[in-house]
Amino acid sequence: MRKHGKFRWSKIIFFVLVWAVIIVYVLPILWIVTTSFKTDAEAYALPIKWIDFEWTAVNYRNVFQKGSMIHNFWNSIFVAVISSLVSLLIGVPAAYALSRYKMKRGELISNWILSTRMAPPILCAVPYYILSKSVGVYDTKGLLILMRVLLILSWVVWMMRSFFDDLPIEIDESCLI
Repeated sequence: MRKHGKFRWSKIIFFVLVWAVIIVYVLPILWIVTTSFKTDAEAYALPIKWIDFEWTAVNYRNVFQKGSMIHNFWNSIFVAVISSLVSLLIGVPAAYALSRYKMKRGELISNWILSTRMAPPILCAVPYYILSKSVGVYDTKGLLILMRVLLILSWVVWMMRSFFDDLPIEIDESCLI
């Protein structure tokens, strides 16, 4: 009898916890979506109206007609693709060299690369800002690509090194033949 009672309570607690998590994660998304269909006055009105408001698509029309969202979207895609390609072009050969060639301080270099991931990126924001202003490349796509490459290059090297470590050396030897 007790097992049945404990089982029922654990099921109820699990059910309540799952719904609590769903509410915590879904409620902000629902709020954002419903607010995007409200007028400015309704968006800032208190108490919040979840369903009973005048639905309008004016905000979406303004974004696509007046704003430069499409241009900004393509800029983001361009920067993401170029910085990923550059990071892969630099990081994959570096990871391969660290994985396959036994160097005097190879592990030290690998650990240093990993340690660069431990510092928060915001730590470098002010020095990079001052340097880019003094060089004259502030607010350019090239600088943004360079910053993204600097942020993700250590991750690429570390991940690809572990990938190459897992590959059998026989594959490299068979490619040489």
